[in-house]
Amino acid sequence: MVCPQCSAELPQKSTRCPACGFPLDETDEGGRVSEFGRQNLGQLEGRVPPRGISAELREDPEPPSGSEAYPPPGSSLTPEQQQFIRKLHFRKVRVTYLIIAINLLLFFLLEWNGGSRNTNVLIEFGARFTPLIREGQYWRLLTNIFLHAGYLHILFNMYGLLNLGSVLERLYGPTRFLFLYLCSGIAGSIVSWLATQSLSVGDSGAVFGVAGVMVVYGFKHKNTIPHAMASSFGKGALPFIAFNLYLGFSHPQIDNYAHTGGLLAGMLLSALMNPAEEPSAPNSNAKPRFAWSNFAMQLASIAVLIYGTGSAVRNYLPQRQLHQAESFFRDGTHSLQEGKFDQAVSEFGKAIAINPRDPRFHLSLGAAHFSLGETEKAIADYERSLEAKPDAPETHVNLAMAWKRLGKEDSAVDAYKKAIRLKPDLLPAYFELGLLHLNAKRDSAAADLFESLLKARPAAESHLVIGQAYLNSGRTDLALNSFRRATQLKPDLAQAHLLLGSALLKKNLRQEAAKSYRLALQLDANSSAARTMLSRILAQNSMDYVKSGRWDDAQAEIQELLKIDANSAEAHLLLGTVFANKRQFAEAAGEYEKFLKMAPNSPNAAKVRLEIERLRKLQG
Repeated sequence: MVCPQCSAELPQKSTRCPACGFPLDETDEGGRVSEFGRQNLGQLEGRVPPRGISAELREDPEPPSGSEAYPPPGSSLTPEQQQFIRKLHFRKVRVTYLIIAINLLLFFLLEWNGGSRNTNVLIEFGARFTPLIREGQYWRLLTNIFLHAGYLHILFNMYGLLNLGSVLERLYGPTRFLFLYLCSGIAGSIVSWLATQSLSVGDSGAVFGVAGVMVVYGFKHKNTIPHAMASSFGKGALPFIAFNLYLGFSHPQIDNYAHTGGLLAGMLLSALMNPAEEPSAPNSNAKPRFAWSNFAMQLASIAVLIYGTGSAVRNYLPQRQLHQAESFFRDGTHSLQEGKFDQAVSEFGKAIAINPRDPRFHLSLGAAHFSLGETEKAIADYERSLEAKPDAPETHVNLAMAWKRLGKEDSAVDAYKKAIRLKPDLLPAYFELGLLHLNAKRDSAAADLFESLLKARPAAESHLVIGQAYLNSGRTDLALNSFRRATQLKPDLAQAHLLLGSALLKKNLRQEAAKSYRLALQLDANSSAARTMLSRILAQNSMDYVKSGRWDDAQAEIQELLKIDANSAEAHLLLGTVFANKRQFAEAAGEYEKFLKMAPNSPNAAKVRLEIERLRKLQG
């Protein structure tokens, strides 16, 4: 038989518990508690630990050497330890279960609305997202602690909360526990918000705060903890914290800033806050003493929860509409890239209907109209985009190009100059404005413009832009000078060698151009432009060598061409001709057969077949 208040074992026929002094009715000879005791035990059913645990709580078989926290072996529990046990028995757990229920409900709502790992869904429901918090949505510092991304995330967090929260809520009471939980979670969110830019959800910061409370409680109130439970508090809680912090540092996707912030907040608050008073025993008529601190914490917790919940509900539909507009914008951008300009106009229009203040939507709609040749509509779109964001230099460049197409050169020049003022190293603006000056025979104005570019950005890329403007306006010698200067400044820039090759080719310097294209391919093996241009030069050289009967030179050029473009049917045809003239009949027939496989429907196919038969006869 056990005491209904402290769970200590009772001797037979006891009228008062020897451990805690709880009054008992007389027991019968069989050691059963009479009516009053049965009533008390009935109320405690399901909350009294097993008899083995009761014995462990009552006595400390091996107290730590020199410790004053626990009584020596064989002695009863101290009054403080008895009060600790009564808190665990008589105080119900409500807030912890309520928090877990809310987290599970919101998790299933996330899954129902598109998935708990969907970024847009998380933002709609109140995830911590730095750009939106900076816009004033500070309530996200609270709401994010009730959201979780994925089943494992919520499983581990709720398991930790259940184990730690169910103990601390009994010790601190529901009001103080809720206050500790919310403050720790918000503190973790604030630290994470200040330290990172990424989106974050989860109550792990609050759970770490609860773990921090366990640590401080074990040191601050060590004399109140029975020895059997002491390993869960103080130093005993540190391995749990250290292991989970290690996991956070080992996995970049885990927000350890929130963990650390919540942990420190929980430890600080528990150092300043005492546990709640002892609860009244069942059937007791004692009324709990009113505490202003509890009242203040209740008000604070309720106010914060109302603010966070109300803000999240009020923000949900507008945020969902913004995400729908973003979806239309993505679809429109995809259509624009695929050349489906009419469809892009439709998608961008839907996005603007939802959010007409986003400058990106108007800018992209202008690009779609510009691609359709609807230049005046494009100008109107660009101007609306600039109304929303007047300091966007790229938008001024697009507007200038539209004015240029309409023949309004002065407006175009003004727009280019505005773009350059906003971003002094904006290369496209210099290129377009410089080309405009050169085509209008304003060479001095172009020279002044290019000089200002080199002052703002004295780099190889600037010389490339200047060279392209000169090349496009027919000033090849000036272009060559700019491209050569770029290759000197940055020898490993493939684009510089590619453009230098184009300028050399315009001067009909094929061999030098081929060298530049070879360098471009060495630096960038994926450069299709360099590959195409070098192939053309090699093919032209090969034909020239064939016409002049320079068979060895022709063979060398064609073999290099095949290394660059193994699928060139014309190269195999030319190589077959070279081998035939060198009287290498078998090799010639083989090259002609490769040509027929690649181009069976070529106009030359019939002649090539006759040539193969002739070569076979000569070979035989």
